[in-house]
Amino acid sequence: MDGHVPPAGGSNPAFFYSHTDVTDPVALAGREARRAVWRLWMDNLPGPDEQLENYAARMAAATGESHFTIKDSYIPGLVSLEEKLPRLVALQDMLAHVSMVSLRKIGERISIIDSPEALAQIDAGITGFLTPTAPRQSIPTTRQITRKINELINQFDPEVFLDDHTELDENRVAPGAFGIDDRRPGVTEFYLTLPKDMGQLLMKKVDAYAFHHDCSRATAFHQLLAKSGKVSVAMNLYTAKDIENAPVWMPGAGWLNEEGDERWRSMITTYRDLDEGRLEETAAHDATAGLKAWTAGVHDSCAAPSSTTETEGTQIEHRVPHETGGVTALDNLSRLSQRWHNLKTEGHVRYLADPSTGITVWWTDEGHWTVSVPEGPLSPKGARFARSVGEYRTEKATRRRAAAEAARHRRNAELGYDPLAPPPF
Repeated sequence: MDGHVPPAGGSNPAFFYSHTDVTDPVALAGREARRAVWRLWMDNLPGPDEQLENYAARMAAATGESHFTIKDSYIPGLVSLEEKLPRLVALQDMLAHVSMVSLRKIGERISIIDSPEALAQIDAGITGFLTPTAPRQSIPTTRQITRKINELINQFDPEVFLDDHTELDENRVAPGAFGIDDRRPGVTEFYLTLPKDMGQLLMKKVDAYAFHHDCSRATAFHQLLAKSGKVSVAMNLYTAKDIENAPVWMPGAGWLNEEGDERWRSMITTYRDLDEGRLEETAAHDATAGLKAWTAGVHDSCAAPSSTTETEGTQIEHRVPHETGGVTALDNLSRLSQRWHNLKTEGHVRYLADPSTGITVWWTDEGHWTVSVPEGPLSPKGARFARSVGEYRTEKATRRRAAAEAARHRRNAELGYDPLAPPPF
């Protein structure tokens, strides 16, 4: 798809981010400023033999940036981008759409990955994530970009674990870490690190218990751990039924890696075909279970442009209010955070959503408009990602089988054993 490639005449392509709109003088000036800063740093990366302290001192004097920021962020981030993510670099050269803060965060995280196969998948994934697929699309926030690159790294290189708060110079804590601190008089502090999906399950149980018993999270956690309290929760998981080796997606945790897939598939108790759920309709205000599951699967976060509220923090919203005749059906429902729900109710913003894809056009009371494109597993972009992961896993399994076969043949040769030879008796 090349709908995002800028035409030679200087007009907008079919698909573009709102902050790269060439008909908007402010957006155009912002894009040229980003392009100038991007080229300044990429054209002046340190040479292979240059001493990094000298480079940092030289660039700090020339740019006004902190010596330590250059050494600890610009160098590892941008050098890694150039060496490991050629597709993203080419897209940034073309569109100049990603901020230097986001690019440095991507580069810092990718610097720890060495597998060529994983890097190719991550490069394709982050480039696709940052490629516009609608006119005047809102650009993902730095937080969303950081979350995406972490998700891709955890998906394609499961030996590495990153979360939204990991910095390059931190000691990364792998899931399974547990510790206590009882130095403070009268209290003991517990520290527990879990995979994101298991953390979501634990928090859902804690919150459900706290709600039902009107107590704090700390009390709920203690009661559940002490086995003096019980609670049941439902976890919605999503996977494609027509894609071999498709990954599993969980609201709040995103796409799970192979270890997470195996863990959760063994716990599934009920299956639902969401192609049927999306067609449900009710006269009541509250959406049916099928409609709730479908909207959560389309929107991986609030449907508003650049909103960072994740699916678990959103609520079902009627575009045409139910009390004025709006139906509780897919073409009148979306998922919004409380803030955006209030803005819409107060008349400051309006929206029109495609019920099948979740692509939503927003416009303000001042006449400005932009488009948000969801990334959930039931959205077109989510489905494409699931297919690419499935293909990658199938190829990896094939390579593993071939390697095992080769190892078996080598072992047989070393032992002088021919499995096809007749028995020696």
